[in-house]
Amino acid sequence: MQFNATTDYAFRVALHLACAGDRIVSRREISESNNVTTMFLQKIMASLMEAGLVTSYRGANGGFRLSRPADEITLLDVLEAMEGKVVLNRCLGDYGACSRSAAPRCSVHRSLTKVQEAFCAEMSQITLARLAEDEMALHHHE
Repeated sequence: MQFNATTDYAFRVALHLACAGDRIVSRREISESNNVTTMFLQKIMASLMEAGLVTSYRGANGGFRLSRPADEITLLDVLEAMEGKVVLNRCLGDYGACSRSAAPRCSVHRSLTKVQEAFCAEMSQITLARLAEDEMALHHHE
């Protein structure tokens, strides 16, 4: 399992906005700081805005900022904004997808359910505020 490149960049873009606090960050700054083209950034921002995580501001001083405080947005929020609901195996999202029609009685299904729940629980504990604190501490020591 691997996050797609769009999600990887979305994590970094969301972190960039979290580090900026209440400041509206220009498209150019985000693009240059994260080595992402403006076209690719637009795709990322569209998904983050649709999920209600980011707000767009128009005009000469326009740009983006988080829609909620950074301590209320988690990596799981960003992941699901970019890739949809976390479903490690098709049977976890749809019992009917089990080729054996045995999802509720299947030991693999039960085990993967636990793994998915643990993964989502961990991702939901990691807030952008926590990552921003870590980021600032890392760069403070440089």
